[in-house]
Amino acid sequence: MDTLLTLVIAVGGIATGIGAIWAALAARRQAQISERQAQLTERSLNEQNEGLRLNLEVDLLHRMQDRYDSRYFIVSQPDSRHGGHLPPSNGEKEASRESP
Repeated sequence: MDTLLTLVIAVGGIATGIGAIWAALAARRQAQISERQAQLTERSLNEQNEGLRLNLEVDLLHRMQDRYDSRYFIVSQPDSRHGGHLPPSNGEKEASRESP
């Protein structure tokens, strides 16, 4: 009876060892999959970030162009050719000719 009990305990120990090995292999595989998924996510976020950065850059360039083209910017910038003033528009030229 002692031999049978020892055999059962030994088989149980072997089964436990095999189970632990399989669990370790499964955990290792899961870690590799998680690492690969993290790399893909990082790459995707980097691409998304780059796209958003380019969109922001283009938006800022458009805003700068709009400000440069605006009447306020033109008026607020001294122009040495006209003594710091803008030349009169067509309507102002006609009005200055008509008045004595």
